[in-house]
Amino acid sequence: MRVVALVLVAACSFAISACGSDRSTAIADLTGDTTSGETLYGANCASCHGADRAGTSAGPDIRGEIEGGETIDVILNGEDTMPAFADTLSDQEIADILAFLQN
Repeated sequence: MRVVALVLVAACSFAISACGSDRSTAIADLTGDTTSGETLYGANCASCHGADRAGTSAGPDIRGEIEGGETIDVILNGEDTMPAFADTLSDQEIADILAFLQN
């Protein structure tokens, strides 16, 4: 019974990561809108990363070069104390935020 449970957990984990990868690719293929991204950044990210992206005590400085795939994965899945936004933001909204960050 325990082996079956472990196999199911592994299969589910693989399925989730595969879907996340497909979603990341789909988001990377979208054209983001920087104006919408700025608004979305202000509403979802600025409280931790600062309006100027220089960071706060809650989140790091993100003014450097933004890598599309890696940044998308962090937005979707979270990292360290950053929450995941996979269920909060649409693919287009994430593409818009990414466009703003890369601008």
